[in-house]
Amino acid sequence: MQKAIFGAKDYRSKWYSVVLTEGSHTLQELIEDYDPDAYTPAVVNAVATLRDETRTARDEAAQILEDVTAGAVPDSAVASKITAEGSASRAAVDARVAAGTTGFLTQEVAEETYAPRVGGVFFVGEHGLVGDWAGGDANSGSGTNDTAALTDLIAAVPDGSTIVFDATKTYRLDPLSITGKSLTLDFNGARVVTKTMDSGDLSVASPFISWSSTVGPEVDLSSSGFARGATEVITNPFSGSNGFSTDDLVIVRDRYPVARWDTGANASWVGRGEVNIVQSITPSTGTVRLRIPLSHQYQANFSVVPTLQRISTPVRPVVKNIGLIIDTNPDGMYTGDIETSGGHLFYFYACVDPRVENVRAEGWENHIVNFNKCLRPRTIDIEGRNPFQTGSGHGYIGRMTHCVDGEFTRSVAYGTRHVANYVASARCGSRSCRSYRPAGVSYQTHGLRSRDIYSVDDTVVGGDSSGWSHGNTTYAGDYGYRILRPRYYGTNNGVLARCGSTGTRIIDPEIHTTAKGVEVSSLASDVIVDLTQGTIEIFGEAGTSYAVHAADVNGSGEYKPGSVTVHGPGDLVGTRALVSLDVTGAARIGGVEYDQGDDQLQRWDGTDWAEVESGGAAGVTLDTDQTITGAKSMAEVGFFGTSALGTKPSATDDLGTVLSSLGLRTAGGAYPITTSGAVALTGGFRTGLGNRSGTYNITTNTAPFNMCDASGGAFTISLPNTGSAGYRFTIKKIDASANAVTVSAPIGIDGVPTLVLTDQWEWVEVVSTFTTGQYMIVGRG
Repeated sequence: MQKAIFGAKDYRSKWYSVVLTEGSHTLQELIEDYDPDAYTPAVVNAVATLRDETRTARDEAAQILEDVTAGAVPDSAVASKITAEGSASRAAVDARVAAGTTGFLTQEVAEETYAPRVGGVFFVGEHGLVGDWAGGDANSGSGTNDTAALTDLIAAVPDGSTIVFDATKTYRLDPLSITGKSLTLDFNGARVVTKTMDSGDLSVASPFISWSSTVGPEVDLSSSGFARGATEVITNPFSGSNGFSTDDLVIVRDRYPVARWDTGANASWVGRGEVNIVQSITPSTGTVRLRIPLSHQYQANFSVVPTLQRISTPVRPVVKNIGLIIDTNPDGMYTGDIETSGGHLFYFYACVDPRVENVRAEGWENHIVNFNKCLRPRTIDIEGRNPFQTGSGHGYIGRMTHCVDGEFTRSVAYGTRHVANYVASARCGSRSCRSYRPAGVSYQTHGLRSRDIYSVDDTVVGGDSSGWSHGNTTYAGDYGYRILRPRYYGTNNGVLARCGSTGTRIIDPEIHTTAKGVEVSSLASDVIVDLTQGTIEIFGEAGTSYAVHAADVNGSGEYKPGSVTVHGPGDLVGTRALVSLDVTGAARIGGVEYDQGDDQLQRWDGTDWAEVESGGAAGVTLDTDQTITGAKSMAEVGFFGTSALGTKPSATDDLGTVLSSLGLRTAGGAYPITTSGAVALTGGFRTGLGNRSGTYNITTNTAPFNMCDASGGAFTISLPNTGSAGYRFTIKKIDASANAVTVSAPIGIDGVPTLVLTDQWEWVEVVSTFTTGQYMIVGRG
């Protein structure tokens, strides 16, 4: 293989002349010159073996120099090594002499003058890392701790380098801290065993890798604060702006507390923050102009004013391709600060485009990845299984604090607390992530004033925790959470909008649950559930299971949510109430298709959920594009400016009166029903019946059947003077007396002015014609 790599029998001399001289190729170039397909781990390892041989020769040369310094006379074999043209010993001696020093050839001098340069790619096997850990975690396993060697390598390599690990090995590494240097750590599929905490003190922890830019001092800004969307900040004093230049990356932040959503008490001092870019400065006015409008409002907290901080050496770190990273279980929950430290696997501070990619973790304390004040942070293909703890602050896949434009992509979580969590961040989100049997809300804005967060094509399967949460009961609300095509299959609420959050958008959900598909509570407002291509299916018990439920969860009425809109056409499926709304703002339902069943739209009646509410702060606006199939009832609906119904009409209420009350027709004493189409009645048919015992004038609103009793004396029944054709009236004599019942019409009946009924049970049925006052006989007996 070695001969193949260098294409020559004397591969050792080839190695020396090509790799160890000025203008040498990189390992990759050297290999690919011979065969591009040969750049494989096996070949790289073979080349590394040659490097080890070269280093051995260098050490021999160092020993020779030491012997010479001590006055020892080299033997002929040693002399030949020193004088042999092209030998490693000769190269080492020449390097030592060129350095102008005497004595032992130090590692530093040898590496600087003699060690090969590999074009920014460094293989850890060539720099003292062994990777022989075996047998378990940091406490139970055994082998070489490679932390010191890796620390030295990181310090030695130039900025922008890539450090490559051996895919076949397991490295024991303690927590590392990297500041002010951009590197790519490519673990190449290797395994890592680390220890971020010691069980002796659960308040102390260090991330496996803590990576940060170097930053300057914080410069005070004006105590007046700055509005969201502002593109200028003012330093105080004005001279503070002199520390900034065009295109500087800067951190804007404040320490303004978050007020708890229900009590108003200060709940967190995390404040707000973001990374921005300087466009220009005007020192005379202390003005620093920013390229990106501020994502948050910034305020002074009494004497603690907002600040501006320059990122003096921005770093762009990358960690990728860890086959498996195993932390060591501290057998207890970490109790310290998780914002600036903690038992994280990876922590990034003030970094630009930090990325963690293709990493699998089994067991960890706090977060696999924690980004703090980073610009465009990203995780791709992170898999986490079985964190040590899932309590508050523990067992996350990732968190972003004071970050801008970040994303968690294709994370896969098993038994974690959160897959994606956001603290005072803006324009960040998750995409195509999956959470299985979660121990907490999988995708959460943390109630600390994040803005414009998104979730796209994320999934939750199993477990009894909610899928998405906009707001946090411990803190407050957030502003804007766009949840597109969420998929939830579990036994808790699919999506929560709560704690004063605004702007929740749930678009085309696929939710199947025994609880609530969407729950809106605790002063949340401006919530839209768009079912255009979505489905919410519920299976739970009556009174606990709803497709969309909006109410004050503690039942006091003090914390009712605001406006809620549900529109389709999509599917709401379930035999229980599907939409139940008790809100202080507008409640709108439109274009949604329901399955069969009663009680599918409800409002709170003051004591219980019912189909119709008796009064209330706001009614349901039923849009004109509403489509409802099956037996349905509407609670508190009204059209064309009319008030919502206070009570449900009874089964015997006049239809015309009900339609008038709904605002669907003008109020009046008579409500004729006219249709231009055919009328099909599949049930029984009942009309009005009137008993007459004296002279009576029939009207078009009179019962059509008239039973006449003339036992008290003869009388006349007069038909109405109408020109509307089609009114039918039946007049029947029911008594056995000789007294007659006369039926008269203004113009006539079949050409005669009157008809006379003289016998008991004699009857006649007439119908009005288009000629006013003219009737025709359609039946007689």
